[in-house]
Formats: sequence, C-alpha cells, structure tokens
Amino acid sequence: MSFKPHLLACAASTCLAPAGWAQALPAGPTLTPVEVRAQAQQAAQRAGKLATGAEASVLDTPFSASSLPADVLREQGGTTLQEALRNVPGVQADSGFNGAHAQFFVLRGAIADSATGSSRVLRDGVRLSNYPFAAAPGGTVNLVTRQPELDNFGSVSASVGAAGAMQLSADINRILSQEEGVAARIIATRSAASEWRHVPDRLDGLKLGIAKTGGERYTLRAGVEIINQAYQPDYGVPSLADRPVNVPRDRQFGEPWADSTTRNRILDLHGDVALSPATRLSLDFTHLDARSTSIKSFLTGSPLPVTPSTPAGTFNRGASFEPGTDRRIDSLAAAVSSRQAWGGVSHRLFAGLDYYRETLDQPSLAIPAGNSPPINVYDPVYGQVTPPPAGVPLARSLTTQDLESIAASLQDQVDVGDWTLVAGLRLTTQKFVYGAAGTLPVEETASSPKLGVLRRLSDAHSVYANLARGMA
Repeated sequence: MSFKPHLLACAASTCLAPAGWAQALPAGPTLTPVEVRAQAQQAAQRAGKLATGAEASVLDTPFSASSLPADVLREQGGTTLQEALRNVPGVQADSGFNGAHAQFFVLRGAIADSATGSSRVLRDGVRLSNYPFAAAPGGTVNLVTRQPELDNFGSVSASVGAAGAMQLSADINRILSQEEGVAARIIATRSAASEWRHVPDRLDGLKLGIAKTGGERYTLRAGVEIINQAYQPDYGVPSLADRPVNVPRDRQFGEPWADSTTRNRILDLHGDVALSPATRLSLDFTHLDARSTSIKSFLTGSPLPVTPSTPAGTFNRGASFEPGTDRRIDSLAAAVSSRQAWGGVSHRLFAGLDYYRETLDQPSLAIPAGNSPPINVYDPVYGQVTPPPAGVPLARSLTTQDLESIAASLQDQVDVGDWTLVAGLRLTTQKFVYGAAGTLPVEETASSPKLGVLRRLSDAHSVYANLARGMA
C-alpha cells in the first residue's frame, strides 16, 4: 500500500505543471480598447401623430401606414415626390401645373396638398397613412423635415441628368455644446428639373435649425425654411379621338410671357417635456407664408372647324394671370402621451388638441383673347402670344379661402400578451369657405371613432382588423 502517496504526488505535480509554464510565459499583446458610440434618439412622441396615437412599430399599429426613408429614395435614384410614391400602392403624385418641384399627391382619390414643397434635400423621408382617421379625406402624407441632431456630420452632393437636370446640395450638422446638448443644422440646395419638354423649373432651398436637448427630460427645437421656385407650366400634348395627337412628345403649345414664381417661408417650433418617467407633453407650432405669381398659357376646348385659315389640328389658346397670391397657414398642436400598467395590462394613452388655420387670397386678371391667337399642333408658329398691354385695366376677380379647424383626440392602446386592442375617438369642428365673393361658408362638426385589434403570430407576422369612420 506504500505506492499510494507516490501516485498522488505524481498526479499533483502533473496538474500543477501547466500553471507553472503559463506563469513563465511572457505577457501577450494588449488588445486595443474598442469604443462603441451610438446616438441615443428618444422616441418622438409628436403631437398630431394620430396614425399610431402613440409611438409604436408599424407592425404593432392596426392601420395602413407606410414609411419611405430618404436613403431608399437615394438608392433608387429618385429625385421627385412622384418617384418616391411609386413605392406605395394606391398613392400617386400628380401635376398641379406648378412645376416638377411642387407636385401634389392623391390618396384614395382625394387631393392632399399643404403647399410646402417637396424638395428631397430638405426631407428625411415620406410617411403615408391611408386610413379613415387621417386629417385629410384620403389620408395623410407627412414629408419628414430634416432636423438638428446631437452629432457632427455633413455631406455635399452633386448630380446631373439629361436635358439640363441638375441638383447641388450641402448638409452640415454640428454640435455647438455637448454639455448643454445644443446642435445646429444648415441645408442648402439648388435644383433644376429636366427640360426635355422645354419648360424651365428651378428651385433654391435653405433650411436652418437649432435644437437643445436635456436627454429624456426635454427637447426644444426651432427651424426656418426658405424655398424659392421659378417655373413654367407644362400641359403636355392634347388628344384627338381619345389618343395623344401624333406629334413629338416634347412639343410645347403654351407660351407664357414670363416665369411663374413661388416663395415659401416656414417657421416651425417644437418642444416636449417629460412630466414623469411614463408621461410626456409635446407642443408644435408651424407658420407658413407663401406668395406666388402664376402665368399660364394653354390650349382650350376641341379643335376648331377646318377652314382655309384654320387647318386640321388648330386649337384656340387661353391665358391666365394670377399676380400676388398670398397663402398663410398657422398650426398648433398639443399632446400628452403616457404608458401605464394597471392590473398587469399595459396601456398606451394619448390625448391631443389640434388647431389649424389657413387663409388664401388669389387675385386673377382676365387676359384678352387677342393676346393668345390659335395655334396648329401639327405646324405650330411660335412667338404670337403677347403679355397684356401696360396701363390697360383688366377685369379682376378674387378667390379667397378661410379654413379654421379644431380637433380633440383620445386613444387607448391596450397590450395583452400577443394581442393589441386600440380604441380612439376624434372630434373635429371646422369652418370653411372657398370661392369668389358671395360664396357661403360651410360649418360642420363630426366624430371619428376607431376600433382595432391585432394578433402577433410571430416576430415577423401579424394579423389585424380595424374599423374607423373618417370625415370627408
């Protein structure tokens, strides 16, 4: 039995040997520290964000909502709002004959136009909400404006295309004070649309913004946006027998004697503050002043009867002159959003109050027919359209618009396991008048309830159903 201590000693020395060798080895190289930086962007619980009522993933929201980031549009080479909206079925951009930079959009057959411009350089993306609870009859298009961020970055871009298309832009964001959480951003752009149809369309835009954040406690932001546009309307080619006339597609028949112009000035203010760890108050104010002059020259009616002086394909032409149109928009929105848990059930509560006021004064001068002689689409003779003679009084009309709307919204989103239930109500009262002098105003009040239920089947799949009533 004397062999046992010897075996134990051998085993102990064998086990300890690797440790001794490790201590004798020289120290290995020191790894370079890895520093991870990420921008802490708090969830923006914006007033008036009624597509969700409270901040939530689109997957968790029982309404039809689509979001198109600006990066996706750049990857696709898109330059206009129309190209962006091609990504969303059932939504389209159309021409209001105000140039390629000022397209308006049609949602479920309803026109939605805030007249704020659609230059992609000043925007971070496009969000669309096609649901009856939206602010507009067909839905809402939100052009997301770029805002200051607590980071240092910048970019300069230049692009050119066929027929004189060009865009230059610069975007610079700087931290003014890291300790105080202050940042500023400036964005400038100069853009010229394609002139393959021989109509100019130029836009200059400038966006200035400053923001201050106290982390999760509060955020303050102010911005100014300036947009100048000069363009000539494009009415395309006419049709005969339900088909475009057989002429080159780039042929123009309107001859405005000067460019149309639009000047937009937008001021936006935002503030939000945490009333408690679970409750947040936000305030938004937007003011727009727009002044425009519109000069249009276009074909009218059907072709004239064929005579020796009016061969086949001869159309009358007309002209319109709207000098000094003024549009003013003031919007104020307040909202409180809160997350609460009662009895093991999660509630996301939202209460909002929105005020919107828009006025429009649009004068129009009657242009004598003799200033716009007929033109033959197959053999056009240009240079015959003349501006109205100076000093000659022209018949004048005035179209006005006065819209005032107040809306209150309440919503509760209940989360129970894989189920989400949403119940909401919006009460809207508005006064609206649009037309010439003597047009009677319309005053209406409507309630818009909504109910929704969503079931998450997996991390990537969900089914939902919702019922809502809109205000058209």
